[in-house]
Amino acid sequence: MAGRPPKKIWDQFTEDSIDLTTAELAEQYKRHSRTIRDWRNFLAGKGYKVGRGYGIPTLEPRPRYNIPTLDKYEKLEGDAIVVGDLHLPFVKWKWASWLLKIAERFDIRRLLVVGDLLDAKALTYFPKKEAAVKWEVELREAENFIDCMCDWFTEIIYCYGNHERNRIIARFEGELTAERFGRLISTDSALKVSPYSYVILHTEAGKWRLTHQRNYRKTPLSVAKNLCEMHLCHIMAHHQHRMAQGFDASGNFMLVDNGGLMDEEKMDWVMLEDRVMPKPTNGFTVIHRGRPYLFNSASDFRFWLGGD
Repeated sequence: MAGRPPKKIWDQFTEDSIDLTTAELAEQYKRHSRTIRDWRNFLAGKGYKVGRGYGIPTLEPRPRYNIPTLDKYEKLEGDAIVVGDLHLPFVKWKWASWLLKIAERFDIRRLLVVGDLLDAKALTYFPKKEAAVKWEVELREAENFIDCMCDWFTEIIYCYGNHERNRIIARFEGELTAERFGRLISTDSALKVSPYSYVILHTEAGKWRLTHQRNYRKTPLSVAKNLCEMHLCHIMAHHQHRMAQGFDASGNFMLVDNGGLMDEEKMDWVMLEDRVMPKPTNGFTVIHRGRPYLFNSASDFRFWLGGD
């Protein structure tokens, strides 16, 4: 009978069932564990003693595939110029020039591009309101920008924003690696592309998490505040196209909404329709000795750079 041990192994099985687990019995008698459990249930119903593991399957999980752990985000130390939301080719080159001058003023050789270097409108799945700039043009402008930055910076870390992840990487269905994507833009050894949307920067004032998060809100620093509550460190947020600076409720952590170098007058979603979204703010941030210095339209560049 399927629900009881065969007669020829009855005595041995009833003895082994006292000391061995279901998994051990299944291996010894070359039966499926479900069959072993049926046999043990039958013995228990007849008053026989059944031992450890009775009724409880012994789990020995083994991975079939080697799924990588996603913990290879960039971990850096020291000073940096931080910028995001350039949306090339819709960029204000005047601001790129000021960024280089400020980097030279502070003698900072590291540039962190925290998402949306490219607009990638040609690759979006959304209906286009205006004819998109060709993908080849965007790549050439990105190459031009990185070449200009490499004249001063010896290290450029570029991580994904929503336009890279949702337009470029999504278009290639995840098959385009960060390294290969970087080579489409520049072969300069100074450039490194990270598939993560954030960078960790350790400084003498504590840890900064520089991120191009998914979330957007109109209220300044509200997203940065929530991220600070989660990660318990200084936060610099992007994606919201405006600038603000403050502290969390404890006063222990610094919060920054970083601006961008985008030229809103060339962006159809800004110019073709009225909307109640905040006006984009141009700017970038210097992190020097762990402290953020925000540069925007209110900054006195004559003070920082000298001259008129």
